[in-house]
Amino acid sequence: MNEKIKKNILNSNKTIKDAIKLLEFSLYKYKIIVVINKNKKIVGTVTDGDIRRSIIKNTNVNNKVSKIMNLNPITISQDIDQQEILRIMKTNMVKHILIVDKLERLIDIIAFEDLLDTKEKENPVFIMAGGTGKRLRPLTEKIPK
Repeated sequence: MNEKIKKNILNSNKTIKDAIKLLEFSLYKYKIIVVINKNKKIVGTVTDGDIRRSIIKNTNVNNKVSKIMNLNPITISQDIDQQEILRIMKTNMVKHILIVDKLERLIDIIAFEDLLDTKEKENPVFIMAGGTGKRLRPLTEKIPK
């Protein structure tokens, strides 16, 4: 299991309150809790949306997390490429997909943000163009804009 996701795992015998606490301190992009049983097999997931819906229904936060969890999370094997993962996310309108092994145990979480090309691009040149440079005076009196 990937070390970065250990804080996103909750045992199925825990409460909704435990899930809320864990979700509060989970990594910023993984706003999902993976619920596992004693054999470490995935039995469901909880998101902030599940928490909000339970509050609206006046569900007691001391109830077991199984009362509010999604029993059918979307899981994939490790050999699925990024384009296919993105397609699955779009089709199912989800922000997270769980990567599992053959025994349905969690290996990793892929967030939608992981698939975006948001790398900074190097741009060593900044061009100021247009006008006579009046707003930059007195700097432009001796140095060209």
